Amino acid sequence: MLDEQGCLRLNPGGDVVVWPHDHSADVDARGRVRIRDGKGRVVAKVGDNVAVGGGEVGDRGIGFVDPGSVPSKQELLERCPGRYYPSGDEVTSVKEYTTGN
Repeated sequence: MLDEQGCLRLNPGGDVVVWPHDHSADVDARGRVRIRDGKGRVVAKVGDNVAVGGGEVGDRGIGFVDPGSVPSKQELLERCPGRYYPSGDEVTSVKEYTTGN
């Protein structure tokens, strides 16, 4: 989800996702925030269920953040405080499962 500070979080009040350094964020014609990989492919949109590698590092683990990450280390500290979840290089959109009910 996109919070009021413009930070992408896993859920309300949750970890801020730190995407790989070659990923970027943009907004589509419908106003949805999208994440693109290093080849320009859309790999996730706000509201999607995604599968990513990585793991939560807490608020003291900010040292792992690559200076070229999206968002940047400085932006995380200033605008997106909290716990951080560095995403691995593989980001996959996951389709919702439905039961046969």
